[in-house]
Amino acid sequence: MFRSFFAAISLFICYVMSAQTTADSLAIVNMRWVTDTVAPGVVLKIGSFGELYGAPQNVVCIEVDPKQHRLGIGVNSPVDYTNTSAKKTGALAAVNGSFFDMRRGNSVCYLKKGAEVCDTTRGSDSKLNGAVITDNGSVSLQRWNRSDEKNYAASHPSEDVLVSGPMLMENGAMSDIPDRDKSFSTTHHPRTGMAVRADGTVLLVTADGRQPGVAEGMSLDSFAHLFKCLGAVDALNLDGGGSTTAWVSHLPYGGVVNKPSGKRLRRVANIVYVY
Repeated sequence: MFRSFFAAISLFICYVMSAQTTADSLAIVNMRWVTDTVAPGVVLKIGSFGELYGAPQNVVCIEVDPKQHRLGIGVNSPVDYTNTSAKKTGALAAVNGSFFDMRRGNSVCYLKKGAEVCDTTRGSDSKLNGAVITDNGSVSLQRWNRSDEKNYAASHPSEDVLVSGPMLMENGAMSDIPDRDKSFSTTHHPRTGMAVRADGTVLLVTADGRQPGVAEGMSLDSFAHLFKCLGAVDALNLDGGGSTTAWVSHLPYGGVVNKPSGKRLRRVANIVYVY
């Protein structure tokens, strides 16, 4: 009875806060996730939806208890696969990070490790309005402006920062998503993102795409709605498309647990990992 009541409340919250359909909200709330424990405090959940946002979807959600584990930002120089990069750090789980120049192999977003600034944001892309910030392993997702970059390293020497975007949720509300690039925001693509719940639980989430009849991907509005229904209060979009990768260790089938588009992995410039 309690479970049914909680499901009803969750459904009401995620439905009224978005333009998605009642059927989409019900599908998420009632999903019977395939669940495994990667390690105490790290839980892998996989959901295969026959129809969500008008298409089949495959979603991976890695839940991390911040009281037992920390989050890190890994820099790959040169670019490397998410799984091999994560193994090098001794991570328990990881997803690909933020946007990068595929030809040069470096991040195109502000990236700071401690007092060292590895990369700065290129251009004036309006979608790059959020950041993953870790401080001795604790993590937060915050609104970001390019003007913040100039003196940030000097004033926050202990923090690691990875800029990405757009912000999908802030303080429990779904964010206004910049729509300058319609093909990026409204087309169904593979997506990677992360979120924080009110109790501090961190979510690392991937939604596969570009696989007709299996996993077709999501628009950014739909991805934000997914996070709302998963209980997030803050959520940030990371790099997606062919970069979308979720990896875990210490399972009978430990390794890449999503279904990357093109049936192959892409080398990326950075990752977000659990340790």
